Amino acid sequence: MPIKHLEHKDIDKIAWNKCIAAAYNGNVYVWSWYLDIVSPNWNAIVLDNYEAVMPLTWNKKYRVTYIHQPFFTQQLGIFSKHSVTKTMLNKFLSNIPSQYQYAEISMNVNINKEYFDIPIAEGITSHLDLIRNYTELRKNYNTNTIRNIKKANKHDLHFQFLDKPCQIIDLFRSSKGKELKELKTTHYQKLEALMNYGKDFKLAMFPGVLDEKGDLCAGGFFMFSHNKLVFIFGASNKKGKENGAMFLLIDNIIKQHSSKTLTIDFEGSMVPGVLRFYQGFGAKKLVYPRIKINNLPSLAKIFKK
Repeated sequence: MPIKHLEHKDIDKIAWNKCIAAAYNGNVYVWSWYLDIVSPNWNAIVLDNYEAVMPLTWNKKYRVTYIHQPFFTQQLGIFSKHSVTKTMLNKFLSNIPSQYQYAEISMNVNINKEYFDIPIAEGITSHLDLIRNYTELRKNYNTNTIRNIKKANKHDLHFQFLDKPCQIIDLFRSSKGKELKELKTTHYQKLEALMNYGKDFKLAMFPGVLDEKGDLCAGGFFMFSHNKLVFIFGASNKKGKENGAMFLLIDNIIKQHSSKTLTIDFEGSMVPGVLRFYQGFGAKKLVYPRIKINNLPSLAKIFKK
């Protein structure tokens, strides 16, 4: 199995995207255009003639070149036209060049966590299959979810799709975003670029919930890929949280896409309350492996424990 490390300029993106399109474990985060936005100049490891690929989303700080998991990119790792075996996994990991002195990579849910010979952590995502009709899907809502949907309707909240996705970013920045100092202007710019690409190529939708005055109180950014509807980003203000706006939003998405060969990937959360929110709609918890590789000099390692 010939395998090689490619610099960004040497990646054949047509061949790359053909691999992703055919990959049994493909997802939206690994299309070349998505990677170009969230991690410009990403490199890659490629097997044979793009039979399997692994993006290396790298950055450099304090003279250290490292691989990181970009914002708005839950799962990366190895993507292949055939099942990822333990042999393939170890071959890819052993071929990560030494120039990357440190790496934190969230693999995808289709890679068997038992295949790893190094310690792993576990990430959580939540999936809801929409193949059944809405009536059947709603039977799996829990009591709290149904109560909050009724509350939203009682407060005269209205669901509609948004023409300007930047409204969702503005809503987030004026509410929850004030608390998240790790989100910088450059991150919001990348998020807006993803939204605009999704809108231009009809790969995304932007549902919103308006209050009785017609003001946005909750919004979401979803992208379609590989028979999945991925919940990339969401926002709600204080009024939306109090009145169950996000419950109404998700319920409407489920209603409109029920009876389809489609799965909502809520992206899950390590936050128990957020996980309970998704499970309240009947979503099932899935685990994906997260790895850390530390080849930093001994003195530097203490800063990355």
